[in-house]
Amino acid sequence: MKTIKVVSSSRVDNSATYELIQAMIAERGLEVRLEKARIIAGIQGAGVMEATGVFIDAEQVHSGVPERSEIEAWLDGIEAEPCCGFCGGQGKAFFQSLREKDGQAG
Repeated sequence: MKTIKVVSSSRVDNSATYELIQAMIAERGLEVRLEKARIIAGIQGAGVMEATGVFIDAEQVHSGVPERSEIEAWLDGIEAEPCCGFCGGQGKAFFQSLREKDGQAG
């Protein structure tokens, strides 16, 4: 499971970015661990972040407030990955087809 972390200094509010990513994850039905963290300015010393940063699996992918299109690109990359790798992603397609059948029947 991927982890997306929205991080900011204690002076920057990262709630809007967190909530947008959370909504987009829910829209797509992804299984992603989403975390929000604030870093106390004095602890980070010279490396204090003055803006929101977004990390996927501990790798920084963005600094500042991301555009919706950027978030979509990150989530597209997550969707393209197989569930656990055992079936090569075929299980994900199978369960998606079941969801589509349920939607057509209802």
